[in-house]
Amino acid sequence: MSSEQLSQFEQAQSAYQTRAEDYDNSWHPQYTARFMSLVDIKAGDRLLILACGTGLEAVIACPLVGDEGKVVGVDATKEMLDVCRRKQAKDEILSRRLSLIQYDIANLESCEDIEKGSFDVIICSNAFILFDDPAGIVSRWTEYLRCGGRLVLDIPHENNPRQGLFMKNVVERMGIEYPASRSWIESADSFRHILEAQGLEILRVEALDKKPGKGHVYLGKEEMDEMFDYITQMQFAGYLAGEEFRNKAREPFEKEWDAAAMREGSGKVRVSYVLYVYIARKPPRRTIHHGKNYTATVALTGKHQPQHLDRHTPPPKPRPRGRTTRKVIRMVHGEIELPDDATIAEIPEMTIKCAAMINDFKVEGTEDVT
Repeated sequence: MSSEQLSQFEQAQSAYQTRAEDYDNSWHPQYTARFMSLVDIKAGDRLLILACGTGLEAVIACPLVGDEGKVVGVDATKEMLDVCRRKQAKDEILSRRLSLIQYDIANLESCEDIEKGSFDVIICSNAFILFDDPAGIVSRWTEYLRCGGRLVLDIPHENNPRQGLFMKNVVERMGIEYPASRSWIESADSFRHILEAQGLEILRVEALDKKPGKGHVYLGKEEMDEMFDYITQMQFAGYLAGEEFRNKAREPFEKEWDAAAMREGSGKVRVSYVLYVYIARKPPRRTIHHGKNYTATVALTGKHQPQHLDRHTPPPKPRPRGRTTRKVIRMVHGEIELPDDATIAEIPEMTIKCAAMINDFKVEGTEDVT
């Protein structure tokens, strides 16, 4: 089946369902241990682990959050979750603190079991590369963080894995959509810019080898077949795999390999097994200015977070000269200053235009303040 017939959700299922039973016998467990050491989980934290797979991150996180905390794992693939559930059945802490959901992590909005604005940490490891719209994914996931909460995820080095880049060129020439989007990755700064554009504060960026000390290696032509078999039989088993596909792809893959070796001048291909880990924070406080006299300054918690400012809303009428009072909406977490001629009937519309969802706050009253 070609990728044109598969959604991203189905691509993820196809790629991992045959790998589930052997997934923990790879480099992933030791990498996950180093990845999770960067997260700084605290007792009482609520974690959302996206693409939780066989539960490698959850096994580490659950003892750390304590009984006051909670871990929610979401994955597309039943077979991966089945492995995690077997671990859960044998471990009292996992049974008590971990909830598992099979769902499309690119479309969490339709999942009633996951509440927006309720998580201290969101984690996604070794999966983000599967998405075609990184900025859109970050924007949607950020809605599930509390203010001050952290997003922790990794993306591959721009040359990780090199054989994957070769195969991408091959399959696209064959008219097949490659199931891992990486064209936007040019350096460690590529994802930094995406996170910052979504209003997140970058706390840390770390380059992490898949295997310690083996981040960059040089491979000769004799190792090409092994790399070809890996990319077709393991990484995308059940998706690109198939004898007919491998027969068609082998020769153009070899040409890609030879061209890269010639460009590098050593007769070998430099392959990077490195991921960039990003830790970014959702700002704990947001101040929105709208015109001269219309200001919202709100300490935001839970689901009450402004998502956007309507830049097309005209500014309020200027305050008449000589006036020394201001009309405000008193709220639990702050206030909104309104134009002098504002009426009570206009308040809901104005608050919505100022910041989406800010009208969810309890309004304690309005008054003229000198």
